[in-house]
Amino acid sequence: MLAAPATRGWTVTFRVERSGDRAFTLEGELDLETAPLLRETVWPALMPSENVNLDLRGLSFMGSDGLRVLLEFCKAIGSGHVVLFNAQSQVVHVLTIAGALRGSNLILGYSS
Repeated sequence: MLAAPATRGWTVTFRVERSGDRAFTLEGELDLETAPLLRETVWPALMPSENVNLDLRGLSFMGSDGLRVLLEFCKAIGSGHVVLFNAQSQVVHVLTIAGALRGSNLILGYSS
């Protein structure tokens, strides 16, 4: 598990935990400060034409920098998918407004 350090006098809470070969669990806020942590943790696991699964149950906020990293993952895996599970409504709202769920390999998955 990797966690982002405290910055600018307040605590940034963000964790990325590997939960499988290409599966990760995200917790906290994904923004300018924490997006690099997501990139450095997940990028080595990306494989062309393979899916990567991200459990967003604990993700309370996602800014444009977090979205940018997800789209970089989409480009890197080509015909695979970045599957987002358990996304909270505010995260889905950001994805919808940005048009990130239309015509890309970034998709919402649903846990059984």
